[in-house]
Amino acid sequence: MMGEQKQLIERLVALANTNGGALTLPAAQRPMLEQVVAQCQPPLVIQIQDGADCVEVKVPQSSMVHATLDGRVLGESRQGPVELNGTHIRQLAALRVLGDFETTPVPGVLSADLDFYPPPESVTVAEVVMYAHQPHQWLPQAHVVVRRWVGAKVVTQQAYYGSLPRLLEQAEAAIADHQCPPLVIRESIINALIHRDYRLPQPIMIDVHPQTIDIASPGGPPAFVSITQITKHRYRRNPRIAQWMVAAGYDGLGLATVYRLAAEAGYPEPSLTVQRNHLHLRVYRNKTRATPSIPDLNERQERALAYLREHGSITQRVYSALCPDTAAPVLQQELSALEQLGMLTRIGELAYMLEPSWT
Repeated sequence: MMGEQKQLIERLVALANTNGGALTLPAAQRPMLEQVVAQCQPPLVIQIQDGADCVEVKVPQSSMVHATLDGRVLGESRQGPVELNGTHIRQLAALRVLGDFETTPVPGVLSADLDFYPPPESVTVAEVVMYAHQPHQWLPQAHVVVRRWVGAKVVTQQAYYGSLPRLLEQAEAAIADHQCPPLVIRESIINALIHRDYRLPQPIMIDVHPQTIDIASPGGPPAFVSITQITKHRYRRNPRIAQWMVAAGYDGLGLATVYRLAAEAGYPEPSLTVQRNHLHLRVYRNKTRATPSIPDLNERQERALAYLREHGSITQRVYSALCPDTAAPVLQQELSALEQLGMLTRIGELAYMLEPSWT
């Protein structure tokens, strides 16, 4: 009995400290359940529904940090309850002060503003970002910005607005030439939309470079989760939003799937870092393979290629500055020849970008 009681305390504490959850217990454990709840520090608040042969227990995500009688603070993981260290506990406490933001009511939202009717009595952040026609009217940060870079310069920038399914469609369409496995991009965007911290005022940023796509999602790792754990397991900062996205047919499979799909397709391993309270996911646009054999190029074209590898793009004016003793029409012909070889892509009328496979 003591072993069962200890396991039950650990599970309840872990669920309350993380995203909450539900348990089904034998009816015979009902008296033990009442004892366990009182023994947690501080005592847990749970919802119990008695059945004929079992007890349904709902454990809400708590606004406090709970511990077992022996002082251990636990969190829920895919493998079950795990003990948290000092750093994880401080992070968990900080999040508890802020509360569960996705369930925060958003005043002023009408039935006509949503894609379903009637709205719940109190429309929350989760319902606004998921079902509102224009979520940014109430949450200005709820949008996505896609930027395209050539070298160190942004050549195009576009902001996209709408519900989460709409944002996913728009972002995918905006970078349809990504050259990555489609599911790698789709799962990366879904992950950012579902798990971003909607408290923060910044949008999701997608930066498209010649060789990489970088997705910056506002908010650091959730609670006690490390970067390594995020890439191997599934965690939900916003469980309600995650559930509704699944119900809508957008089941985010997690970053572990992104890593696996990239590897199976022969692409370099994605990278995940934390920068200025943002999670930065980088995926690669070209496969891991040897650089194609370079055709015979003259000295000027070799010079242009070196410049392109450093800067990402080149213009006719820059090429003329690199080769001042050669006439402009000749230089234009040489750039056109590199384009015909598949080494360059023309940008507008005057600029060229180096293809990823030749970097």
